[in-house]
Amino acid sequence: MFKLKGCLFESKNLLGATAFCFFIFLFFFGFYIYAVVDKSSSAGEELLSTEGKFLAIAAGSQRGIVFIVKKHDNGKLMKFNIIPGYTKVQSGFTSGVGRSIIVQHHGRQVVSCRIDGVEFCISNCFSEYECSMNVYRVNVSALEKMACAMFVLLIICLAAYLIKIKQP
Repeated sequence: MFKLKGCLFESKNLLGATAFCFFIFLFFFGFYIYAVVDKSSSAGEELLSTEGKFLAIAAGSQRGIVFIVKKHDNGKLMKFNIIPGYTKVQSGFTSGVGRSIIVQHHGRQVVSCRIDGVEFCISNCFSEYECSMNVYRVNVSALEKMACAMFVLLIICLAAYLIKIKQP
């Protein structure tokens, strides 16, 4: 155990840790770009309404909430995205799992939703341009936070390397 601890903090290993953090940053940055590019756009799509049973919340992150609805008319499962710059979610949304939901949406992006007649999702914008700009701001903010966190980790590893090199 002590041998591992001694080897872990050698100067050559710290430089390797710095390089590793940099490559991990690039790896996750690539996934982030892929996720942003893959996101569906609501431009030119008509406003649709879907009624069904709120089955589950599939994922939640700084990029939004994904949830699944089983349609009443044909039993088909549909996945919807709630993006923070596009739609505001009221507290208590997660307690609606298993209840009836009506979702107004452009493609997969939720504009508004009502669970048993109570509005939980409220649109944050009035025009298509304003919604697009809000979503862009949210994406840029998330990217900045991720880049800052990885940069701080990179600097810590590099500082530890430089401190260790100066020690006899």
